[in-house]
Amino acid sequence: MPALNYTVNFRRVSGGGTNTVFCMLFSDWECCCVSFSADNDQSVLLAHVVFSEQLSAADELASIISAVLRDLRIDPASHRSVYAGIINDRFALVPENFDETSVTPLFDFTNGQRKEEAVMKQRLADGTTFVFAMPLLIEQALGHIFHNVKFLHSGICAIQFRPLLTPPDLYAALVVHKHYIEVAIRRQQQLVFYNAFSYETIDDVLYYVLYVSEQYQLDPALHTFYLAMNAPTDSEISKLLKKYIRNISFMTDGAPLFKNEAEQLPGHYFFTLKALKECAL
Repeated sequence: MPALNYTVNFRRVSGGGTNTVFCMLFSDWECCCVSFSADNDQSVLLAHVVFSEQLSAADELASIISAVLRDLRIDPASHRSVYAGIINDRFALVPENFDETSVTPLFDFTNGQRKEEAVMKQRLADGTTFVFAMPLLIEQALGHIFHNVKFLHSGICAIQFRPLLTPPDLYAALVVHKHYIEVAIRRQQQLVFYNAFSYETIDDVLYYVLYVSEQYQLDPALHTFYLAMNAPTDSEISKLLKKYIRNISFMTDGAPLFKNEAEQLPGHYFFTLKALKECAL
């Protein structure tokens, strides 16, 4: 067995068994973890883990995740529910009236079939089926550790986002990750567009946002764009977007995220990670 090479950029020891929901979000070879308290539903960021190299076997990844859980003093059996999310561009949205038996073949046809992936699906509230690919490596590794893991795609969270106040007739939800930006557009509460774009620079992010806006008649000077990302409101990407978009509102699920006892992160941080458990319900 090779050395378990990983870096924990942030660690908060759990040290207790009162947490009932445990969520993980995988992006490339990174993983973030959050735990939800049984007492007040507060969310606590536990760890941001970066794997040193790509792994080729499920038992290697399982060993790393188990080691991280031991570091955090988390008992895998202490959580009532475990959710694992993935960020990628391998998905398809299938209409409600589509033949259920043809959903997976349709995904294989439009995205290509890969032996190292498991195709999963979830029915959304509007009847649409979200079909996505989860790396077998992750599915098998988590199966070694947890029971009844619920797998989700980050896009389900972006699609199901609703503003806390009365939503406008037309708006966009933008979720910026390290390598992807997700764009979801709703008109009169109906989803009209969703996609996840890979990017290299913040100029790429701006390009995708403006291009999709033009295609779906979103006026950057008029309509509201809801934004979530793991960066402050005065970050470079925020400043760039604000140059071209007048109405930017930072997304929040209404619940604070505690990094530790003394620090509370803004609501737009780790939006997808926090939203996983609501998206799975």
